[in-house]
Amino acid sequence: MAQADKPLDCGTGPITKVFGGTSWLVRSCDGIALHVLSDSGNPAFPFYFLIYPSETEKGRFVIEGEGTGDKQASAAALADIRRLSAIDIASLIAETKQQKKK
Repeated sequence: MAQADKPLDCGTGPITKVFGGTSWLVRSCDGIALHVLSDSGNPAFPFYFLIYPSETEKGRFVIEGEGTGDKQASAAALADIRRLSAIDIASLIAETKQQKKK
């Protein structure tokens, strides 16, 4: 990422969304990226995804994930997240901005 030297501020939100049939907490990071964390009760917990713009492919996003929860639950969520378009991601970022930092 272009901001690799500086940590992302992912404090905007959260909103709750369903990916792969389970609940995830979605926060936006610096208005350009998304942090998607498994919600309590989600069998994927603890697991998160980071979705950010590709440096090499305009309009494309990179999805990274890490965690030790249920692999089937995180894989199902990943399948849904991969279907998000750039417009969907922008909409999620806008929606998180409606939630003020608390």
